Amino acid sequence: MITTRTLISFALLASLALVRGTLSIGHDHHPFLNADLALPRPQLTSSSRNEARTKMPMAASDTKMEPAATLATHHPAHSEATPAARRISSPDLDQLSADLGLFRHPAVALGEFAMAEGAVRGLIATDTVKAGEIMLGVPKYQTLEALSSTSKGARADANPFPFLSDGYCGEAPWDVRMALTLLYEKRQGEASDFSSWISLLPKSGQTTVPFFWQESEIAALQCPYIQQRLRAQQQKWRDGYRKLRAAMLEARAAGRETVDISEDDFFWALDVVRSRSIATSEALYDFRFLPSVVGFSVAEKLLSSVLDTPEWLSVGLNTLAAIFFSIFAWNAWRVFQRQGGSRFLIPGIDLLNHSSHTETTVEFNGLMGQFEVPAAEGKSPNEQICLNYGARSNDQLLQQYGFIEEGNPHDTYVIDIIKTLRDPQCISQLRAMAANNGDDEFFATKDDGSERLAERLLKRLQQLQQQGYVDMLRTLVIERRVGGRACFDSGSQQLIRFLVAHGDQETNLPLQRFGEEVSESNERRASVVLRAAAATELSKLPTTLEQDLTELDAGASGSQNIRAISTRSEPRASQRERLAVRYRVEKKRLLREATS
Repeated sequence: MITTRTLISFALLASLALVRGTLSIGHDHHPFLNADLALPRPQLTSSSRNEARTKMPMAASDTKMEPAATLATHHPAHSEATPAARRISSPDLDQLSADLGLFRHPAVALGEFAMAEGAVRGLIATDTVKAGEIMLGVPKYQTLEALSSTSKGARADANPFPFLSDGYCGEAPWDVRMALTLLYEKRQGEASDFSSWISLLPKSGQTTVPFFWQESEIAALQCPYIQQRLRAQQQKWRDGYRKLRAAMLEARAAGRETVDISEDDFFWALDVVRSRSIATSEALYDFRFLPSVVGFSVAEKLLSSVLDTPEWLSVGLNTLAAIFFSIFAWNAWRVFQRQGGSRFLIPGIDLLNHSSHTETTVEFNGLMGQFEVPAAEGKSPNEQICLNYGARSNDQLLQQYGFIEEGNPHDTYVIDIIKTLRDPQCISQLRAMAANNGDDEFFATKDDGSERLAERLLKRLQQLQQQGYVDMLRTLVIERRVGGRACFDSGSQQLIRFLVAHGDQETNLPLQRFGEEVSESNERRASVVLRAAAATELSKLPTTLEQDLTELDAGASGSQNIRAISTRSEPRASQRERLAVRYRVEKKRLLREATS
């Protein structure tokens, strides 16, 4: 028989060994985005990992991934303000809470909100919620989980469809594995534990995610970077379905009984996974059973020391303690073997929309074994409850969730500086702006009229290309800083400082030295390049900012006020057109800021 002392010792040692797992939930620089969709933000001088030790920003983890449209759509949507909101009857949310054992604050309910994308659903405060109060709690065992592709044991994910070969599932990326799990649960109907949650998910075709857009609608975005990323995403998802289809045909040829998974269902599941999943950088340890272990052990010790405890009672308490400890130890060992992050679909929490104006995030409570959403700020009655998905540009928000955020403090514009600096119009802009600044020596022309500037810049560009920085040069990032000032991000600024180095002292410096300011004149020249590149980019776009604003005004005046709740569904094409215009308005505002 395991003694009380041994059990308590094991429990305490396990707690000390595993507590780091509960405190190391984190995210990369682009939380919930895979490298294939993440915005490149080069850090050349040094790199530092930005980790949230106890918090996980929501995203709908290419990660999480971004949609909103009709009243039936519950995808995340930006909530800078809520001019029109109302609580709606929420039997589905009540059923979800009952079926999955969710904790829900008494003042949290389902609501409808009038946003620029249309009327969307989310969660609303029906009464005052104090800062620090838990608004939602979801047990970890009531979530859908997929191991990150890089995790040790990633192939250990359960295969929801036995007819698929282990080889296919082992090679499939995490989002495909999770999508298959979701489709399996959906096929179970009412027999699935997640049936009430699945009924709340948007139906196929009910989102404004650009993956489902036509080529003409993508072209209306006018931004080459996002257009390239969307086309790459469409190709990747189609390739993913072709591989799945091949695996199904292989299973049929082998005589195995299969189910048919349509392309529409596959894309629907991928959209849900991408727009609603949450990522963790490390394994999450569940300590729920430790209090039971300690409780039974302590009870047996106290009873035996105070009373003449019957042997059967002492044996029973020790046995219960041993059972709970075994469960805890087995779960902990399984998590420890994986040694990597996971992706989670968390019913209930995925109903929370995004706002960059809140500090509310998702946390994991290891002692309770559940994901929680504590209120970072107090909530007033009829106020929408939102999560902060993290620092997301409008490119990421649009591609992953199908919405954009007006005045987004984290918005960026990605520019191909190689192409831009080879444009004669940009060279002319550089010379004109430098002359206005009284710093035209570097940008001057030779006596015969040929462009000394172009020669200098091309020479420096070639040096960077030879050092392997071609991809970074093609994706330099203009970002919005505090106070609405636009500038290159740190990695891009480093490259630009190198490009405009002048004089023997500067041109002989290594690239790493340009990670910080080298001289006032170099910094001034870099600023000129930023303004000229932004001005050139603006001039190349098919429409002006003023024309786009006029188009938005005309659309708003010709339709029902979008700030009023309505049950009328707007045509999908009209929603996409308006979203495309709003997206490019935000990009042109950012470029306009960069030229000032």
